[in-house]
Amino acid sequence: YMIGGLYDGREVPKEMTVCKLPESLWAKFKSFGPLPGALQSLNTMIWQEWIPNNPQYEIAFNADIEWYPSNKVMDENYECAIWLPIKEK
Repeated sequence: YMIGGLYDGREVPKEMTVCKLPESLWAKFKSFGPLPGALQSLNTMIWQEWIPNNPQYEIAFNADIEWYPSNKVMDENYECAIWLPIKEK
């Protein structure tokens, strides 16, 4: 598990590492509602429904991105997202 941000080219502190993900097509799934429940429900849908039943795409490599735009995670309308790298089967 990693926490990251956009790398702007500046010197990286010794305790940090730059991780470059391969170029990919990304499936983006939005979640609405308070955490952790809304995101857990989305994860369940992705891994139990979308991935096994998708005739066109499969996971491209072992990584995902979770996007959290603010710290208001208990808000009823909180929006976050999961991005998965995909490729055609």
